Amino acid sequence: MESLKILIPTDFSVQAEYAYLMVKKLEEKLKIDIHFLHVLAVPDTVTMDANGHLQTCGEIDVNYVLKQKEIAERKLLEMKTLYGDHIQTHLVLGKPTDEILKFSDQDFFDLIVMGTKGAWGLSEILSGSENR
Repeated sequence: MESLKILIPTDFSVQAEYAYLMVKKLEEKLKIDIHFLHVLAVPDTVTMDANGHLQTCGEIDVNYVLKQKEIAERKLLEMKTLYGDHIQTHLVLGKPTDEILKFSDQDFFDLIVMGTKGAWGLSEILSGSENR
């Protein structure tokens, strides 16, 4: 049986952890290939090459972005320690919604599982999926 390829976008929140717990439930019944993706939200003027080197337009402090990248990489490594080496982790830069969709399309994921805080009352009416 071929494995189901699942993407879990993570901001390292409790909601992202809950999404993983739901995927673990699926793993009891199906063979699953689990990938976590963290999107470091930065403007388009910040880029990262294939070797992980950052460049900015000069208006944004590259050291600040580098520090944020290091924190994210450390947290992704901690996830592998916590959840096991069978998970795969990825880090990209950009607008979260756009990068999640782009990443899922280029790597042909079967399912994206995301946790949410939810919304009630007026917030529920006014909010929803982020528009692209």
